[in-house]
Amino acid sequence: MAVPVGALLIGPLIELIGVIPTLGIVVAMGAAAPIVCYLVPVFREIGGDAASYVDPYATDALARAIEEVIFTPPVRETLIKRGRERVREFGWDATARRLLSLFDEVLSERAD
Repeated sequence: MAVPVGALLIGPLIELIGVIPTLGIVVAMGAAAPIVCYLVPVFREIGGDAASYVDPYATDALARAIEEVIFTPPVRETLIKRGRERVREFGWDATARRLLSLFDEVLSERAD
């Protein structure tokens, strides 16, 4: 059963090693939830243009971003649309293609 989501907020100030925060971004994109997260490189890498990013020390900016994705339909819909497009890059098919490409590259380097 799908549960409507207002927005996903992710905000560790440090880049965490592991999958919990970054997986949350991918899951949110797949669930059609707009994303607001701190502007740290790992979140930018995963979210691309499908998230709203804020300075972790600017609490007013965080409040405005949350308000914007919840109460401004054009912003919300744009982030949701971009998220649906971006999440495809993290699916099993895309991952398998990247792995096969990597294997081909490694094998061709070894053959030389």
